[in-house]
Amino acid sequence: MTEGGGRRNTSWSYLIRVDQTGARAVTWEALANLEPGERASKTPHPARSTNAETAAQVALTKDLNTRKDALTTWLAQARTQLQQLPSDLTDHIEGHDERVAARAAIEEAVSGRIKELDGAITLTHADLERVGWAHVRGTGVPLDPKEQDSETIAMAHVVQFLSDDGWGVADRHTEKDLGFDLHATRGREQRCVEVKGVWDSASSTGIRMTGQEIAKAGLLGNDYWLYVVDQCNDGNGTLFHAWRHPAVVFADAAQDVAIVRIPGSALSAAREVVPA
Repeated sequence: MTEGGGRRNTSWSYLIRVDQTGARAVTWEALANLEPGERASKTPHPARSTNAETAAQVALTKDLNTRKDALTTWLAQARTQLQQLPSDLTDHIEGHDERVAARAAIEEAVSGRIKELDGAITLTHADLERVGWAHVRGTGVPLDPKEQDSETIAMAHVVQFLSDDGWGVADRHTEKDLGFDLHATRGREQRCVEVKGVWDSASSTGIRMTGQEIAKAGLLGNDYWLYVVDQCNDGNGTLFHAWRHPAVVFADAAQDVAIVRIPGSALSAAREVVPA
């Protein structure tokens, strides 16, 4: 990507997921859920490659329009400010002829500067090029019925808990590749909340976090919270504990693996030393 006729060069890249539902751009954190397979993959079907290229082009066009809009808005503001300079800088000059001459000189300089800025917002890009691909097969541990029920119960429990504490809560768990379940806000504060439900005791069974969730936790830092609800077998659940910035709290458990299992002993130990 080249801006301003070569004044700035950057590389834009996209991660495209192609599956039975189509092709779309996804966040790079999704790669944290992957680990090397045991067998070589076949060459992708040409139709899938075409779909990926089309989706990448759509993402590029969207980003181009966003960038152009931002630069155009900036230029409009800069033009307005520059056009005010001849008057602002000469109003104090008492002599008419001197003031007119000074204003004309400044207007000429401003006109030249505006032309330079017009050229600075030009955008050009090279052709898209595929630099890699991977065939992804689902091999993760599926949720059993109890675990699925636990997630539903835990979500309802945490939503109610946060709402009672004055937070506005939005359910985001159905949004793919987001990396957390709930978005809570209270004034200027925000929490990106990942919820884990445990059917029995969290201190006994522990929890699992995906590599994407860990990656997102690292990116969001103190805004990312992990809430663990156990005893979901009673239909209501009990808040075991909530941790801020779990990527740091459980750093020792998250070392280059696609699925991070945090044992119950680690949850219990962290609950003792990290305040909610």
